[in-house]
Amino acid sequence: MGIAVQDWLEAQQGVVGSMLIDNKIVPDVLSQMRDTDFNGPTLMVYQAIRHIFTQGMPVDPITIRDKLGPDMTKYLLDLMEITPTAACYKSYMALTKKQAKVQQLKEIGQMMADSDDADELQALLEKAVSLNTDRSGMHAISMQEAVLEFISRHDTDEKPKYLPWHIPELKDLLFVEPGDFVVLGGRPSAGKTAFALQTAWAMAETMKVAFFSLETKQKKLTDRQIADICEIPFENIKKNCLNDKHWNSVYGFFGANQIKRPMDLIVDSSPSVSDIAAFAAAKQYQVIFIDYLQLLDAGLKNADQYTKVTKISMDLHRFAQSTGCAVIALSQLNRGGAEKGKGKTSPDMTSLRESGQLEQDADAVLLLYLEDEKNYASRRVLKCAKNKDGERFRMMLDFDGKYQRFSKAKDFQKFNSDMARISRERKEQERLEKMRQMQILPDNTPAPFEEGQK
Repeated sequence: MGIAVQDWLEAQQGVVGSMLIDNKIVPDVLSQMRDTDFNGPTLMVYQAIRHIFTQGMPVDPITIRDKLGPDMTKYLLDLMEITPTAACYKSYMALTKKQAKVQQLKEIGQMMADSDDADELQALLEKAVSLNTDRSGMHAISMQEAVLEFISRHDTDEKPKYLPWHIPELKDLLFVEPGDFVVLGGRPSAGKTAFALQTAWAMAETMKVAFFSLETKQKKLTDRQIADICEIPFENIKKNCLNDKHWNSVYGFFGANQIKRPMDLIVDSSPSVSDIAAFAAAKQYQVIFIDYLQLLDAGLKNADQYTKVTKISMDLHRFAQSTGCAVIALSQLNRGGAEKGKGKTSPDMTSLRESGQLEQDADAVLLLYLEDEKNYASRRVLKCAKNKDGERFRMMLDFDGKYQRFSKAKDFQKFNSDMARISRERKEQERLEKMRQMQILPDNTPAPFEEGQK
């Protein structure tokens, strides 16, 4: 028996042994482990515990032995004896899942080595990519299990971990978590790349992030980030006119801990979603940015752009869900599709270029645009057009081109109150218009129901 297989077996024994010793941990274990994490006798014990638990019966060595039969008595006693403590059950679970993944990847690798079919190899590769996460495929869960899993998640002092944002106010508005698919739409020169870079850098403080650029060169991305992080005027960087103060900021940045943030810049002309998925799995990224999704290769040679973007959207959504990696994809916006009021035009979800599938697949849709489309120096509006886990909103942003930096506008509260006032005024105008259109019949005009009557 190989070392990895032996490690897997001992970890499995630690998990089921811990459940035998302390039945209080059973809900947590059952909510996180799957049949594929076990094999042999430990799988039988795990399945017996799950069956007894879901039947509402007490989980203890006696009920489990009754379920498995007297022949398993010695094995159950041995499990309890070799498990030193149930306090380490989470470590046992992590090791079990890790080693189970190793064994499955080895099996897939062997099947790939034995195959000469390109389609079969691609399917095996995608299966290997999907294993690089704790998420599994389709499985059923009863409401009883769901409630117990809810209790396990929420009856704790540990706070949920959502993706951080560089603008503090967004953390209470956008609850994006691993496995979500977010679309950031923007028209040219709205600043979506700068906004995405700033967001990626903030997320890299606690997560491993990749920024896939399909349009902008790596050195230009770096210039923008250095301007923001080191507070060096972007014009000085572009003209290569850095003084001693600027260089001190750069070298000070290299000496600071933040330079160690796990963020990679990847430049590629037109990768496919499968290419990105394989690369992300190998590097174990937790968040990936794609600038921008219309430039991805859909793998459809003779299809129109609408069909291609539809497939790209579905592939990105599936990739995020199956791997647990959050995907934030930038998108171009059409000039058409707008909501009108007060002589101004702002984009909505129909403005996303080429495909309505983006509206369907995205967990959140953010639209970044100029408050005044004719003035590139104007403030930006960040509009949340879709938010599955929260309310939609608008936020006014200031963009400092000197440092390629976005921040919440100082008059943000006034902006919100103005939007509310405009909404009230529009509703009042609609009400008055309806009243104006109501015609009062002359005194000698019969009512409709009286016509034909004598």
